[in-house]
Amino acid sequence: EILNWAKTNGSSDDAVVTELVSDLREMTDLDAWATLPTIELLPSINTPKADRKITLANRIAIIRNILVFVPVALTWIAVSRATEAFAQYTDANPNAVVNFLEFWQNGYGVLDKDWTIGHVAFLDAAIIGVVIVLSLIVSFLEIQHKKMLSTFVAKSENERLALGIKIHKYLHTKRVSTP
Repeated sequence: EILNWAKTNGSSDDAVVTELVSDLREMTDLDAWATLPTIELLPSINTPKADRKITLANRIAIIRNILVFVPVALTWIAVSRATEAFAQYTDANPNAVVNFLEFWQNGYGVLDKDWTIGHVAFLDAAIIGVVIVLSLIVSFLEIQHKKMLSTFVAKSENERLALGIKIHKYLHTKRVSTP
């Protein structure tokens, strides 16, 4: 039972486990083991390596963190394009009375529709919406991982405690009288 527990827990190579199992097999030094707090000596549980949910959550978080800056970059690229086009428009139409924001929205045939303020604002909003959805997904996956980990730790600690009590009870009968 100790070996099965140690294998499941990833503690097969633990010094306490190997010595205890060896002494139990050979029926030696059991009186010495009986004086030790075996529950405390059993190795702590090994938490499982990151499951797929938390790995996925981490990857989504990286993508989300990068996407946070895309609207800013997109807007500044659009400002650059609109400024260049506005300069071309004002050079070609020196008598026209147009402010920059009006030009940025209408384009007047000089600025491509993809770079107009309304289109860029829509793209920014869509990207921010994706960031919000990704944030919700990351939070959901992290909560699921924490619940799974909490359940695993509680179950593993109960198994460790139950095994420690069994060992203690068995070894209690092996105690020897001392002066």
